[in-house]
Parts: sequence; structure tokens; C-alpha cells
Amino acid sequence: MLILTRRPGDTVLIEPRPEALESDLCTVFAQPIAVRILRVQGNHVRIGIDAPEGLLITREERGGRT
Repeated sequence: MLILTRRPGDTVLIEPRPEALESDLCTVFAQPIAVRILRVQGNHVRIGIDAPEGLLITREERGGRT
């Protein structure tokens, strides 16, 4: 797990390493995945995720996936 400290407006990009671009999995990464911190209020963080259309994004709550 990578743990980062970010401020509102900061972005984290997720993309394959250049040497991995030959693999079939990297066809999903037509563009990088961008995770942007939109707002921090108390102990809540609002994030935005900009990812390729074919990528499945799920969320996991404390009680399991939803």
C-alpha cells in the first residue's frame, strides 16, 4: 500500500511503467488514471477519479465491497 499526503487540488497519476507497455494489461491504460483531492473536511476526504472508460472502479467500505 502506498500512503501519500496530499492537499486539495493535488493529483496522483497511476500509469504503467514504460517497460510494461508491451503487455496486454496495459491496453487498459490508454490514458493514466488521475486521482484528485477535491476537498478535505474534518476526517472526510472527497476525491475525484478520472480513468479510462473500460476500467472497473469499485469501492470498499468498512463492512466490505459495495
